[in-house]
Amino acid sequence: IKRISFFAVILFSSQVFASLKVATYNIKTFDAFKGNTNKVELKKILENVDADIFTVEEIINGKTFTSFIKTEFPGYSLFLSRCGGRGRQKIGFVYRNSKVKLDKVHEDNRLSDPGNITGEYGCGRLRPAVVGMFTEKKSKEKFVIVGLHLKAGGTARSYDQRSKQYKIVARIVRELKYADYKNVL
Repeated sequence: IKRISFFAVILFSSQVFASLKVATYNIKTFDAFKGNTNKVELKKILENVDADIFTVEEIINGKTFTSFIKTEFPGYSLFLSRCGGRGRQKIGFVYRNSKVKLDKVHEDNRLSDPGNITGEYGCGRLRPAVVGMFTEKKSKEKFVIVGLHLKAGGTARSYDQRSKQYKIVARIVRELKYADYKNVL
């Protein structure tokens, strides 16, 4: 693993998040090239974080990532996006089966092409948002996690794309709140 970033962004918080450990992790082009990702080190890092739910980014090789999670984290399940932008960088959720249930998930492709005004969103050149509806098993509390990997880069064009994406993310959160989802992360 060449570079590792680890952070969590909480848009809204509630009681349910006090009982769960949620993290987001950019795995930096997971297995883009054979032998690219140090899976021994990745396993150590994920075990140290010990989250109940991870959002993961930049999964290039979904097949080997699925195998890695299945083998190294047998108590977890995985969902990966179908779309991943030009770089094929899928995003998704890795979640602890004993703590949470993934009730429903969808990709919001508005983020993958934020300049599209026709409303015909497919797999665009950027990554989609992954919207997961979860239930915490012990309390039966429902909550939503929006997994993101916004446009990277320091150019004016990148800033402009991210600015458009921020507005779309705000719209997604408003739509979820309007649909009566109270707990959104």
